[in-house]
Amino acid sequence: ATATEETLCELFAEILGVESVPADASFFELGGDSIMSMLLVSRARRAGLTITARHIFEHRTPAALATLATTDTPATGGEPGTGTLPLTPVMHELLHRTDHTHLHQIYQSTTITTPAGCDPHTLTRALQALLDHHDTLRATLHPDHLAVPDPGTIDAATLTHHIDATTTDPDHLDTLINEHLTTAARRLDPHHGVMAQFLWFDRGPDQQGRLLLIVHHLVMD
Repeated sequence: ATATEETLCELFAEILGVESVPADASFFELGGDSIMSMLLVSRARRAGLTITARHIFEHRTPAALATLATTDTPATGGEPGTGTLPLTPVMHELLHRTDHTHLHQIYQSTTITTPAGCDPHTLTRALQALLDHHDTLRATLHPDHLAVPDPGTIDAATLTHHIDATTTDPDHLDTLINEHLTTAARRLDPHHGVMAQFLWFDRGPDQQGRLLLIVHHLVMD
């Protein structure tokens, strides 16, 4: 009935992966869940509509949500990800519980596969794009805030380490990765802007390598 209803119907369909959604359809009966509801809030905001996850749970349909949505937030709005940013409550709690000398031990990591014959230059460019896109990866920790510089101010090459694993037995590769994980984690230093470490285990031109990504927990928070 309105342009707002039409926009919400389109967003429902996009997020739920269906061709179209009528204005009286329930978000959750169509397969939506709590994670998707947060995605809907974000997409609506980009479209210039402000709704909350609670609105979605209580009102559920595009027609009902359209009566609540406000348009006072522009689609391109939002705070910039650079400059001085306040610490979140979880960050304050983490710093309160963790001794300064053990702060580097609070991290998360994952290992992904790299193509056989991976080009080091291409890999570094990809990691640079990652640093430039995700602002908190460039953050420096201060007592009451994060200082986040502009994209391009941190060189991915300084955080990337090449490990020659061409002669490593495939059965021992995980052991090698775990050995380097502990050492690399010690290099994390939020107070000096080292929020991540990237370790490339090069298996040569004919075998898939591994890329170990280590990110400080402050970035996750």
